[in-house]
Amino acid sequence: MRAQNAEFERKKAIALTILVEKSIFKNARWPWQLKALWALGLKKRPPLFASFISNAVFFGVQWGGVYGFFMWFTIWKSQGIPFERAVGLCALGGLFFGCAMAGLSYFQARKKQLPSWESL
Repeated sequence: MRAQNAEFERKKAIALTILVEKSIFKNARWPWQLKALWALGLKKRPPLFASFISNAVFFGVQWGGVYGFFMWFTIWKSQGIPFERAVGLCALGGLFFGCAMAGLSYFQARKKQLPSWESL
């Protein structure tokens, strides 16, 4: 387990150095959500080194959850929208947002010619 942690930390340090050298904006290099996951001990790759699916889930779940929470307590509940429909709308919105952000991360990584995580 320690070897895996050391390997992840080594790759993370190299990846972050590359992102600084390629002039990637700080919020794209390491979003606050990613720093929170790292602080909790979770090993999540920086978005520009993660897979499309990983990024889609990472961004989509966050957006859908926050959007759904605020919409439910500010508008939907008072309008009588069924909870199941609200969850479905949040999931659909999260799917679109997650895919859009994952696509943006994918194309930015290609544009900046970043190496794969495995090759670090």
